Amino acid sequence: MLTSSSIGAIGGILIMPKFMQDYGIDVKEKDILSENIVSTLQAGCFVASLLAGPFSDKYGRRWSLIISAIITCVGIALQAAPTLSLPILYVGRLVAGFGVGAASMLTPLYVSECAPRAIRGALTGCYQLFIVNGVMLSFWVNYATQYHWEDRNVYLIPLSLQAVPAICMIVGMLWCPESPRWTAKMDDWERTTYILSKLTNLPEDHEYIDHELYGMAEQLEIERRLVGDATTWILLKEMWLIRGNRNRALISIGLMVCQQMTGVNAINYYAPQMFQALGMNSTESSLFATGIYGVVKVIPPFGYVALVCIFLFAAFFQFGWGPCCWIYVSEIPSARLRAMNVAQAAATQWLFNFVVARTVPTMMKNMGYAGYGTYFLFGSFCASMFFFAYFLIPETKGMSLEKMDELFGITDMLRVMQDMEHRRPYSHRSTAEYELKEEDKWQRLSG
Repeated sequence: MLTSSSIGAIGGILIMPKFMQDYGIDVKEKDILSENIVSTLQAGCFVASLLAGPFSDKYGRRWSLIISAIITCVGIALQAAPTLSLPILYVGRLVAGFGVGAASMLTPLYVSECAPRAIRGALTGCYQLFIVNGVMLSFWVNYATQYHWEDRNVYLIPLSLQAVPAICMIVGMLWCPESPRWTAKMDDWERTTYILSKLTNLPEDHEYIDHELYGMAEQLEIERRLVGDATTWILLKEMWLIRGNRNRALISIGLMVCQQMTGVNAINYYAPQMFQALGMNSTESSLFATGIYGVVKVIPPFGYVALVCIFLFAAFFQFGWGPCCWIYVSEIPSARLRAMNVAQAAATQWLFNFVVARTVPTMMKNMGYAGYGTYFLFGSFCASMFFFAYFLIPETKGMSLEKMDELFGITDMLRVMQDMEHRRPYSHRSTAEYELKEEDKWQRLSG
């Protein structure tokens, strides 16, 4: 919800007459200023999502999330400060973008690394569920303040309430453990065992804990044999020069491009303006329609057949391209590349999010009557995504994170290297042939 509160509130605030009056926004300049104000957040998100990966690899996922929430609070404080200054508002949006962008990359990463495989998809999908809940609540807050206040509180309250999810994240993460896969990567196996025991509510000597530890150790050993101790530059080369890793990176980037080209954030940012273009001319009626859009995004679409297509799109989006993209990009990378892969995917998402935020008002103004050409453009993108998903995305349901290397052919490469070292012809053999003996495994985990 930290991400969605910043996304959902601004669209309704920009059309409030009191906001436009206080900030001296001319009706003729409204579209271009709306694009600038909205897209400043995405610019900060793009930069932060790239930097958050290396930072979280060094300092851990937990503290990185706490710091990102603190930065978001600072940005929101600047936005809500009653300065009536557009430059301060821009700076606040940019700073908040740094925190939001980092959190958008770190949250699905942290959840996927902590969740058991049986419920990993569901828990990572909850990330998208909370996004749409946050957007919905932001829409209704805008609608409520428009009715109950006439002074500057009408927009200061929605701006200030953006900080509530960030504050909740700071408090909540203080009670959460570090990612067990990050501690394993740091070679802290005692702490990893303790965290897994707490997350699963199982004793430390349980068979499931033993199996998870062995899977982590096996994957980390494979990665060390492939590359060894690596710098960021070496990791980038590993990601883009090894075919299996390159395929995963390209799939992750492609998914995020497709997610934004559905046009979902065009509606999230500019729903009031879109509803006004469709004939709802008053601020209250456009904000009311925006609030209904938020509800439909959360509730399954059964019974909403009679609603307009924009509401149906909002509902169906939450079954696929909303949650599944984040689930997929956070679970397919190998352990040493996971943060970097998710960071690149999140940066791509925010880059195309920026493109959407920066262009949609102009598109609505110039692409046909009432901007109808905009809907046809995004609809064409949606139709083409069927072929991308059908032909290029392998199924990962029920697979552990440590088995993704086998799915994308990395373990085959290791077998080739091992066969070359022993000067034997390469043959397809099961991974079990290379498994360590039980006593060797525990010696490595403890040493």
